[in-house]
Amino acid sequence: MNGKYRISMIAAVALGLLAAGCSSENVVDPGLVDDIDIAEGGDKIDNTRYDLVLTDGEADVVSAYNRRSVAFLDKLAVDEAENVYTSGLSLNMLLSMFANGVAGEARAELLDYLGANSLSELNGLNSKLMSELVKMDRESALYIANSLWASHGFTFSSSYRELMEESYSGTFYTDIPLSTRQGKDAVNQWCSDKTEGLIPEFLDQPVESPYFSVNALYFKGKWSKEFDKSLTSPGRFTTADGTVVSADFMEAVMDVKTCEKDGTLILEIPFGNGAFEFDVMMPAEDQTIKGLLADTQNLSMLDNVPVDRVRVRLPRLKIENRYDNLVEVIREMGVTKLFSEADFSGMTSADIKKVDVIKQKNVFEIDEEGAEGATVTGGGMTSAVGPGAATVQTVSIDRPFMFIVRETSTGLYVSLGAVNKI
Repeated sequence: MNGKYRISMIAAVALGLLAAGCSSENVVDPGLVDDIDIAEGGDKIDNTRYDLVLTDGEADVVSAYNRRSVAFLDKLAVDEAENVYTSGLSLNMLLSMFANGVAGEARAELLDYLGANSLSELNGLNSKLMSELVKMDRESALYIANSLWASHGFTFSSSYRELMEESYSGTFYTDIPLSTRQGKDAVNQWCSDKTEGLIPEFLDQPVESPYFSVNALYFKGKWSKEFDKSLTSPGRFTTADGTVVSADFMEAVMDVKTCEKDGTLILEIPFGNGAFEFDVMMPAEDQTIKGLLADTQNLSMLDNVPVDRVRVRLPRLKIENRYDNLVEVIREMGVTKLFSEADFSGMTSADIKKVDVIKQKNVFEIDEEGAEGATVTGGGMTSAVGPGAATVQTVSIDRPFMFIVRETSTGLYVSLGAVNKI
């Protein structure tokens, strides 16, 4: 991942609260960085970290977002031999937009899934996240973008359009021939633009739907302390099936939060000014990632982790995956009305009955400079009703692990992954 880390960020993300875990009287905050030399010409730019303050209701929604994100990763991590990367936040943003377009039982079900008491609470939180999270670290780029596409003849209600523009910074594209190659190319170009080229082809074929909604999430973070490329060397990584393979391990001595609890190794590596972290959880050798995911309370161990100076050995990594239709996965998580027969009168006067496709594509990479990842999630509808250097401890991440990219003040999970092989 070469190239200059962006200073400006155009939109943001959603997060969740974590409870107490490994405890110590010697708990240290990630710290504040007053001046970061990142401007062209060496000018100093203030990069002080601050906390995003949430109301109790907003904190509850963030907590629900996180629980759903973990459950979503658990559903996708079916094959324990494969790697998975996803953003439950991207999916939750898409579902939030749908929640504003439906009424009755479908809306109530979505609000319950997203942990919100009302649309105003849900939209208020998402609007706050999109306006505030982008300011939290000038050495990290966190973009969230939303677009709504319609073929000729499909019109959005003025109230829905105004709400999407105000609360979700939604961009509308109308009279787009979605069922043609021209329409597919237009959607893909938008996705490429909003993910810095990481996802240039979200759609592999035209959309057979009069309407299509898309969320794009892009993150790029620079390690607070970069790994020295000259220290990267081959090492042994034990995959989920017990095979030992060679991998390129980055290495650095750094002050990070780390401890072990119930056999699980915890490692939290900060980006930039500490507003975002890369959290690693590596289960004991006789345990699995699925075992961690089965009980979301295990993630409470991420808070109150003591700081220690350790030698970190972390494998370079790149994950790419695509899910062509997540409807059944989301049904299993409790959302059913949206995919059967719903009232979309809040969105349009067209004869729309349900959402019948939700797609997602993901890319994530870590190297000596930092991490970069992108997710695009899209959903469409049909009008027919049918079935639906000192001596220090070495922390080596050399067997399957899961990770979370997390905003630290609210605990919001930006994205998650499960690594079973290299």
